Amino acid sequence: MAFALGNIINVFVSIFTFIVAGALLFSIAPLWLFLFLAASLVYGIIYYAFRKPLKNWSLREREAQNLYFSHITEQFRHIKSIKIHVLYEEFHALLKNSFGLLLDILLSRTKLSFWFSSAGRITQRIFILFFFLIGALQVIDAKLSIGNFVAINSYFSIALGSVSFFLGLGQSYQNANAAYQRIKELLEHPIEKEGTELPKVIESITVTALCFGQGETEILKNFSYQFKKGKVYCIIGNNGTGKTSLLYLLIGLLRAQSGSILFNDTPLENIDTALLRRRKIAFLEQEPVLIRSSLKDNMLLGHGNETFLEMWIEKIGMDKFITSRDSSEFIIDDHLSVISGGEKQKIALLRAFAKDAPLLLLDEPLSALDEDGVSRLIEAINQVKENKITIITTHKKEILAAADEIIQMNATN
Repeated sequence: MAFALGNIINVFVSIFTFIVAGALLFSIAPLWLFLFLAASLVYGIIYYAFRKPLKNWSLREREAQNLYFSHITEQFRHIKSIKIHVLYEEFHALLKNSFGLLLDILLSRTKLSFWFSSAGRITQRIFILFFFLIGALQVIDAKLSIGNFVAINSYFSIALGSVSFFLGLGQSYQNANAAYQRIKELLEHPIEKEGTELPKVIESITVTALCFGQGETEILKNFSYQFKKGKVYCIIGNNGTGKTSLLYLLIGLLRAQSGSILFNDTPLENIDTALLRRRKIAFLEQEPVLIRSSLKDNMLLGHGNETFLEMWIEKIGMDKFITSRDSSEFIIDDHLSVISGGEKQKIALLRAFAKDAPLLLLDEPLSALDEDGVSRLIEAINQVKENKITIITTHKKEILAAADEIIQMNATN
């Protein structure tokens, strides 16, 4: 749209100039119109020859820019880890490689643009040379007056200028087209299909012959299990055995290649999974996300219940931390450096318990908790288990004390 609006007036002016100049040249002598149309044809051939390379190199440039700037953003995001582990050389190498790729593509695209522009300029000069040679011969043979020659020269230059404009417009169009294609790919990305149902209560989740993989890697194979309300399930296993993937499959973030997941008797594909996650699921991620807002907003995060939150603050062991601060005024982003990993984990746990959802999923909940924190978490899980399905993934044995059933995940299940 911006491309069209920015050029529409110039396009109409150039078309008008092309037509009027052509008509004036024809009124003087058809020969001059023929020379002008021949020049226009050559310009068209040049554009046709260069249009695909111009578009392709423009696409490659944008991809290289995305890669380079994503590496820059990544370094800003991980600046603390880079300093802690002294990863200056490694991250510098990543940035250098992506910049080298971008520079090579920019140079190649610049060369292509130069040859494209040069082809247009050379064409213009060749036809102007033809014009002067033919015009000079006609003046010498008294077939053309000097006045008419000067007039034709003006018309011819104006007409060629309008054609040159369209050649430059073609290059700008290919650049804009490359950007449009990138946006179009995003807009045409398949929309996730959602169901319309939402279970009022969750009595059980039945997984049958579930298979899931990414690329050529098989993560889950014929996994079957039934999770029932009132029980705590601990899923253990090595990295890469599908513990977290299973949780994501249960909440509809990932789609299995085959098999089924039933909430009570309702297939997951018939359920509005976004609404399910919002109303029925509390999920603790391996790396909890804290938003730039107040401590209170982070603990509730839009879905929590303040009454439940107040009840759980002491039980989780966050009462001293919170009473020493105004939870409504304490902005997380401004004080992130004074929040420990354990405190961050407890804020996320408070968020999960304050939601009081019937499905509680805890992905590696002990990763930043001390011994007291682990004890408090086990006690909290036992207190709420009766009305929930609780599923925990873990590498640590301490949390197994809260489990009613333990699920061992292997390389393929």
